[in-house]
Amino acid sequence: MKCKNSFKFSVILFSLILGGCATYSRNLEVTEPSLQTVNKISSYNCQQTLNRTNFISKKINTLSRSQDRLAMSDRILLSWGWMLYGIPYFWLDGDDQTTDLLKKHLGEVSLLEDKLIENNCSMPNSNFNFNMN
Repeated sequence: MKCKNSFKFSVILFSLILGGCATYSRNLEVTEPSLQTVNKISSYNCQQTLNRTNFISKKINTLSRSQDRLAMSDRILLSWGWMLYGIPYFWLDGDDQTTDLLKKHLGEVSLLEDKLIENNCSMPNSNFNFNMN
């Protein structure tokens, strides 16, 4: 009976710890833009939309790198924690403001891309691409 309880405790502890890890940027779900953002973007012309898309894409790339470093750090702590009696688990960072901001920007850029397509905007020398690997 004691062994069963230990196993249950281990499973619960493991699931709690796993839930506390930061998420890789490629696994994030996009947050829908606010109504205020939608209204603001709807008034943009093609050039403003392109400029905003380029600006946001730079932010997304920076935030993605930061988020992925955080996720990798948590995975390393998680993998070594069991050997060190769980002490490293106290340093798991989990998702933070970077995650929320990244999800918000991903939603905004999706809206901007839809706006570019809707208005048949040409994209000369567009540099926006998202490195989500």
